[in-house]
Amino acid sequence: MSEQQIIAVVGATGAQGGGLVRAILDGRGGRFAARALTRNPGSARARELAALGAEVVRSGPSSTTRAACARRSTAPVPSPRVVASG
Repeated sequence: MSEQQIIAVVGATGAQGGGLVRAILDGRGGRFAARALTRNPGSARARELAALGAEVVRSGPSSTTRAACARRSTAPVPSPRVVASG
């Protein structure tokens, strides 16, 4: 079996980010692994993702996040933003 590809998810403890991490971990064939980027890896949501098998990494919402992901052989996948229309 080939090595898993890692998908980094920015905002992993939010609603969309958490759902994306779960979908990656539930993926068929185990082709992908999830790297959950969060400001607080000690939070209940972050610990839950770690228990499911995600690699939880402390990270802020800056360009430094992207650089850190690149150095670790991943590309960040930002969570979609929901914008309310007026």
